[in-house]
Amino acid sequence: MVLKKEEKLKSLIARITHDILSPIHTMKGIAQLTKEESDLSRKNEYASILLQTSTDLTTRVEELIREYFEPDHSVTDIDLIETSQNVLNQLNPPDDVTIEVYSHGPNSYQGNYNKLFSILQNLVDNAIKYRDSEKKKCFVHVRFDQTNDGLIIAVSDNGLGIPIELQRKIFKERFRVNVSVQGYGLGLYIVQSLVDELDGKIEIESTTSGTTFYIKLPKKNG
Repeated sequence: MVLKKEEKLKSLIARITHDILSPIHTMKGIAQLTKEESDLSRKNEYASILLQTSTDLTTRVEELIREYFEPDHSVTDIDLIETSQNVLNQLNPPDDVTIEVYSHGPNSYQGNYNKLFSILQNLVDNAIKYRDSEKKKCFVHVRFDQTNDGLIIAVSDNGLGIPIELQRKIFKERFRVNVSVQGYGLGLYIVQSLVDELDGKIEIESTTSGTTFYIKLPKKNG
């Protein structure tokens, strides 16, 4: 799908404002721990994490801006497992959520790193936010499958699920399934926008036992 320049800019602004919130929340939490910690070695450990997180965040914003102004230089060789780990490092998931990543077939994909990062970050972040706190074990599974046509990404959880009547609305800008869950209704809107930019497809399966998003991306995506 060919998107207008205004639509791409709108998507980029949404990503910059939305995707940086998770690492900022992480930084705030680490800063609070540093302030309250009396052990000097622990303080130094927290300070190192805080420095790395802020450095990663700065790099992330710079890459997003560069992506908009230099779209022809955006295709790179992506390590899917490493990229997933980078996403988890930024999200800093809570202890009550188990996250596992699987790659079936080649672990390398030629595509746009920043856009793939944003897709994964938003899907995993959503799965974490909408987890079922009444379940003893909450999980998020990320699976990559390489096919002759390209890459299939499946992000599954055992969370609250999305009612069938709302599934067509979840990709709309600022739509929220549950207003009691903190957020701005931009995550899935960003995912849909990026999948469209990459000429891909997105599908959803959801029940009260959990949700799975399927992202299908063609080869050598920019």
